[in-house]
Amino acid sequence: LSGHLMETLKKRYNCRWKILAESGLTTDGLIKLVDQDPKDYFDFAVIAVGMNDIVAGKNAEKWLQEMILLNKILTEKYKVSTIIISGIPPVRKLKHVPLPLRFVISSKAFVFDSYLKLICKKLEDRYYIGNNFPVNKETMAVDRFHPNSVYYKSWAIKISETLINIFDNN
Repeated sequence: LSGHLMETLKKRYNCRWKILAESGLTTDGLIKLVDQDPKDYFDFAVIAVGMNDIVAGKNAEKWLQEMILLNKILTEKYKVSTIIISGIPPVRKLKHVPLPLRFVISSKAFVFDSYLKLICKKLEDRYYIGNNFPVNKETMAVDRFHPNSVYYKSWAIKISETLINIFDNN
């Protein structure tokens, strides 16, 4: 996602960026990574977390509190003026995940995604980017659970369009 995002944005802006991520990372793990990272300054941050929290069975209300804390830490530590919050991927479209598991995960994903929209309404300079791209053999990795480069590129374009709109109109 970040590679495609920077590829798009560097055509228009001078970009210096940083990724804080690990495979299987949950939101509380991301908070720990951010806490350990040196202070810095960035114009914006993109948050794309939640699916690992869902799969790990995290309580939605606890996750909401973690997301609010993550937003606060990013704003204070990195002085970001804008935070893009990416929606939960469309797990309901994963037809190979058997029922009732797909129903349970999809229901929880809906709740988590609703909380992301709520955060963007309640907090200033937060922008929700829906993550409802096509799920098929052209957009998914071999495991049929994770996105591939085609999916990530579509996602990155949607995020970059929002950022361009924000920064070119300020």
